Amino acid sequence: MKSSPSLASKPRARKGDDKRIDNPFANPDKELVVINDVNDDGEYKLLLNKFSVVPGHILLVTNGFKDRLSALTPVDLMTAYKVLCSLDSDEDSDTSENRHLAFYNCGPHSGFSQNHKHIQIMQVPKRFIPFQGTLCNGKDHFLPTFNSEPLQDDIVFFAHFVLPIPESSNMVDEDLLAMCYISLVQRALTFFQDWKDEAPGLSKS
Repeated sequence: MKSSPSLASKPRARKGDDKRIDNPFANPDKELVVINDVNDDGEYKLLLNKFSVVPGHILLVTNGFKDRLSALTPVDLMTAYKVLCSLDSDEDSDTSENRHLAFYNCGPHSGFSQNHKHIQIMQVPKRFIPFQGTLCNGKDHFLPTFNSEPLQDDIVFFAHFVLPIPESSNMVDEDLLAMCYISLVQRALTFFQDWKDEAPGLSKS
């Protein structure tokens, strides 16, 4: 467990706030900018998290304001994937033994504090194997059908759906990531339409 007193002063988005007022991503501190133009197209920048709880917590931020209530786009997904691949293969980094993960918390119940769309990227602790990695180990990429559900771990006590993607980055593109993302979102939505029958022991909270 970590104690983070600095988070007490972290600004939080409130219902009814103008989403562009006091936007920390519009003109970020220069010390926080890792890459000002990730794809050389003016669409994304990479920033250090000013209120980081763990070392190496970075943010993939849209340069122009986009609402964090919006879904991820194929370009969002591909850009995040490329950043992860670059971080994981960085042999010059003192964290090269670590893998990284990206997550996007959006919506009124996700606990986000900024309305400006951004994906968070963090290091996976050394020798820690996420359950998703175990689920996907030895599995080929597939998309769900009536006969093939996304992968789930029966031991994990919260709702989750996992799809393996190809090991080779040469086989991963925007279309593939978008199809995976849409399939997983659709499955999550159908789950919560009938979650009491799908997982009777699961608490809605």
